[in-house]
Amino acid sequence: MNIGIIGCGYVCDTYMSTWPQHPNLVIRGVTDIDPARAEIISKLYGLRRYASNEELLADPEIDIVVNLTSIESHTEVTRQILQAGKHVYSEKPLTMDFEQGKALVDLAREKGVLLSCAPCNTLSDTTQTMWRAVRDGLVGDVRMIYAEMDDNPIYLMSPEEWRSRSGAPWPYQHEYEAGCTIEHVGYHLTWLCAMFGPVETVTAFSKWTLPDKTDAPLNPKDTPDFSVACLDFKSGVTARVTCSIGAPWDHRMRIIGNQGMLSADTYRHYQCPVYLERFTKLSMNARKSYTVRNSNLLQWL
Repeated sequence: MNIGIIGCGYVCDTYMSTWPQHPNLVIRGVTDIDPARAEIISKLYGLRRYASNEELLADPEIDIVVNLTSIESHTEVTRQILQAGKHVYSEKPLTMDFEQGKALVDLAREKGVLLSCAPCNTLSDTTQTMWRAVRDGLVGDVRMIYAEMDDNPIYLMSPEEWRSRSGAPWPYQHEYEAGCTIEHVGYHLTWLCAMFGPVETVTAFSKWTLPDKTDAPLNPKDTPDFSVACLDFKSGVTARVTCSIGAPWDHRMRIIGNQGMLSADTYRHYQCPVYLERFTKLSMNARKSYTVRNSNLLQWL
């Protein structure tokens, strides 16, 4: 599979760090609206630099294009890729507008190409292990899910100074403007919908809780930085998903059935251990103990 990359900013280095794990993927080259950034990535990873999006899209050897541009550029760049008749994998979010997203899906169908979007953690060893355990009935009938996406009070961690391997700054202003829900909830929605199907109703609350997180100008300035949603799945399962950038790091996934619970510490580590706790009278009473609550080993026993 021959790949072209459009966008050579901060996240490009993250993607490139995983390339050695996929020797079947051939990266034909990169391009960026900023030629200097494209040149840096080209030299650092030994890749061809295309002069423009148009030149990259005109290369008949490229099968799929990875869209790593800034959030506000995702829709238009993805549209250009689809119009060129190439498959797309876009960094999240696919778009910031639902109707634009539908239009891209329709265009991909018209062109006979595949349209996909990050994140892909549903394919991780951790998520696949949890899914198999659900299918095998190890926790009985699944009744509820708790999914956490608290990503630390990042405004206290000097995100203005974060740099990627190639020296690209982390686009903290774009992250704040898009908001932690749009940026992060997909990490949980992907595996939730894969396992439990479509959602019928959503009850949600969000709020702008950190008006002092930066002195930099934001547009809009009041995008919510906290949200909580309760999802009622058509399959009968209920899930609660929480997102924030103001609470300490918590990425836990917990699937709770009528006979036990599956849990993993994070979606981010694709080989994070999965724990199975079977419910018994003894285990439920033991959970009242502080020692047991703070020991995965004792909970497992």
